[in-house]
Amino acid sequence: LWSIGRKDLDLKNISKVNRAQVFGDVASNPSRQQVVDMIDDLLCFEEKSEVTVLDVGCHVGGMLAAIGRTFPGKVNRWGFDPEDSAIQQGAERHPHLTLRCGTAKDAQDGAFILPTFVDVLVANGVFSVIDVAAAEDLLTLAAAKARRIVIADDILNMDGPYPVFRDFGKYVLHPFRTMLAQHGFAIESVSPAILPSRSITGILVARNMRDR
Repeated sequence: LWSIGRKDLDLKNISKVNRAQVFGDVASNPSRQQVVDMIDDLLCFEEKSEVTVLDVGCHVGGMLAAIGRTFPGKVNRWGFDPEDSAIQQGAERHPHLTLRCGTAKDAQDGAFILPTFVDVLVANGVFSVIDVAAAEDLLTLAAAKARRIVIADDILNMDGPYPVFRDFGKYVLHPFRTMLAQHGFAIESVSPAILPSRSITGILVARNMRDR
């Protein structure tokens, strides 16, 4: 596997992006289009007539709506986000998506219904803004439902032994390799972000080793 590090990134030009840029329409950030393309590449090898994608922290659903456009009628798109106003906007903009308001913990507690199984669970710019407990909740949900997880985030601490906190604890750099392994996932690929930001430095794809 390719291992990402600071030497691989143009940190002088790393950009600060707001929530709208990270979670809005794909056109606002090339790294989001990169995530969409990677997921579409995964889906194109699926022989099933229908596949399901779950976007955790989907905001208004801009990226989710772009996934699978090259496979009309094949992709069921689900997403959830804790911000109620974003979910309402998303429902208006993208009525073909199934969007829910809440967190991974809410989903586990039965606050809203999700598919029993998803082919790809995607978390774009989510992990760095949630604490360790919430990250564990998200990975527990992924382990129970997802064949693969795609994480676009600040992955510079991917191989670290423990979480690293920056900006006075506002952001968390999680040790993804260890965390994923603890939940039954093995990393298949790691790619640097086309346009690295403080939210997203790379994209990793991991497979659920419990999948049959």
